[in-house]
Amino acid sequence: MYILLFILFILLILIIAYIISGLKPYKFNRYGSSESAVREGKMTGATRDRRDAKRIVEPTMQDRSRGNSIEFHRHGKFNEVEFVRAGMTGKFGTNLSYTISGEGNGLDYSQLRKLLSQKEYFIERPITENVTVSFGSYGGFKNEHRKLNFDPDFFKQHAAIKNVLDRHNSIVKKLLLFKTIKYLIPLGNQFIPKTYTTEEFDALSDAAIKYPLIVKKDNTCKQTGIKIVTSKEEYYAAKKELKLHNDAVISEYITKPLTIGGIKMHLRVYLLVSVKSGIIKSFIFDEYKIYLAEAPYKEGDWLNPKIHISGVNQNTKIYKWPDDLDRVNGEQINIDVINYSLEECKRVLAMAVVSTNTDKYSESDGGYHLYGIDILPTQTGQVYILEVNHHPGFGWVTANKEVTQSFSYTFFSFILNNTVFPMLGLTRPEPPYAENTMASGSLIPFAKVLIGENRCILIPHLTATKDEIASAHKINFFKKIYSFEHFMESGAELYLIGSGTIIIGYIALDQDGYISIAVMEDYQNRGIATAMIAQLLDIYMARHYTEKIPYIVKIKKENTFMNLIATRLHFVLNSNNEYERPLKMPHIGTNTHITHSGHKLT
Repeated sequence: MYILLFILFILLILIIAYIISGLKPYKFNRYGSSESAVREGKMTGATRDRRDAKRIVEPTMQDRSRGNSIEFHRHGKFNEVEFVRAGMTGKFGTNLSYTISGEGNGLDYSQLRKLLSQKEYFIERPITENVTVSFGSYGGFKNEHRKLNFDPDFFKQHAAIKNVLDRHNSIVKKLLLFKTIKYLIPLGNQFIPKTYTTEEFDALSDAAIKYPLIVKKDNTCKQTGIKIVTSKEEYYAAKKELKLHNDAVISEYITKPLTIGGIKMHLRVYLLVSVKSGIIKSFIFDEYKIYLAEAPYKEGDWLNPKIHISGVNQNTKIYKWPDDLDRVNGEQINIDVINYSLEECKRVLAMAVVSTNTDKYSESDGGYHLYGIDILPTQTGQVYILEVNHHPGFGWVTANKEVTQSFSYTFFSFILNNTVFPMLGLTRPEPPYAENTMASGSLIPFAKVLIGENRCILIPHLTATKDEIASAHKINFFKKIYSFEHFMESGAELYLIGSGTIIIGYIALDQDGYISIAVMEDYQNRGIATAMIAQLLDIYMARHYTEKIPYIVKIKKENTFMNLIATRLHFVLNSNNEYERPLKMPHIGTNTHITHSGHKLT
């Protein structure tokens, strides 16, 4: 009897529990799936697809410091759902277009195409069209006036991002660069050989000059237009031979260089400068090329260029820094001292470059430029800046296809991951060597948040680490209406907000174009939130650069905090009493011809 009553009691409890679970309320979110269904995984349609996509996306970062590519998907490609979640197709986004012109400067452009093809939303277009990114280059000079492997349509083409900058005389003109360093970065004087203009040198007495000196004609390359002199007579002879007027510099010749196999060497360092919306940044490629002279070095025979002029033309094999360096007086070189000096020199150069008036051209919204810097390390541990080339070649060892392909892949990865991809919101921005604001640009009002040691950055959530994602899950929106998980499930594009080593919030842009932002309580001020939304708008403006119909983003009129941000960022109220802003770049026009005085390089 007791056993039967106990069984009936258990059955009654089970029946009540079943009834209660059946009456459980379902709170539907605005994307059509109930929140309880989201929690229990009982989703249908697109929502289930998005969760399936989330399970297989495990982003891995490949040595970002060397500029290697980022894998968004461990299987190598996006599926359709991931395209939507990355905001790149459908009504939520757009394909990204690019052109490549030139291809004759020593790099293998098939590697650039390979890197872009790994992001399936990049499409190559003809150079006659406006595009998201335009890659153009000179392939050297047939003579002083005619460039090889160059398409003149590159001058006319409009692009959100173009690989060329203007106004870099203050970088490539040695005297102007040295003046910038001297007056703005006094620490950098130690890296500069004493240098004169022809006018300054002509006015000096022979007793005031320390020989030997190197005379170099301005705007020459590949060791042409260079002479070493040991007297005023030799200087005048060189001036006559090189047909110099006021287009040359005369510098102190640095002795006691490091050698390889007894031959003088110098380093080629590549410096990358980017300009976007009023912020200029500089980055330095961490692989050096080693260029040699032709004959064994000795202190003397100064007029013999085979001994004293090092350059790319003399290389017959690849040398590795610092492994292949000779000993000095039978002793191992203190490479730590040299590397410290080299690192300081690079920082001085990076700071000098962002202190100049270098800027983008008018037919692009942003751009970047590569400079080849020749640096001479010496046996004393000191290093010296020899010159800055604004259209350097990238050749290394003739006819070595594998070396060229490998170098090109790494080099293009470095370029893309520090310029194009962050500008388009595809990867997290890397810390630059130096950064500064310019005279004008849409992001200048937010520079205190966007640059400096305490800078805040946007991290695409598909490239975030597991720990960063876990931190974002702990941050809720105003009144906890929505969560990070909610936006992930809904298909919104998500950016984590990073400050130093911590995640302080995130921004969501949903499929209807609505912006939402959540920031940790300790960082809740309109300055950070406004700056992050301004940067998001900048990214989307670049993505939609080629579209004829402006992409519209919106902010709901929900609270004073967001209302003030919308007003600050020039949103206007629409007929639905919501804030909106069309994102459209001003085009000059595809057929407008613009004459430039110095388009260069990759």
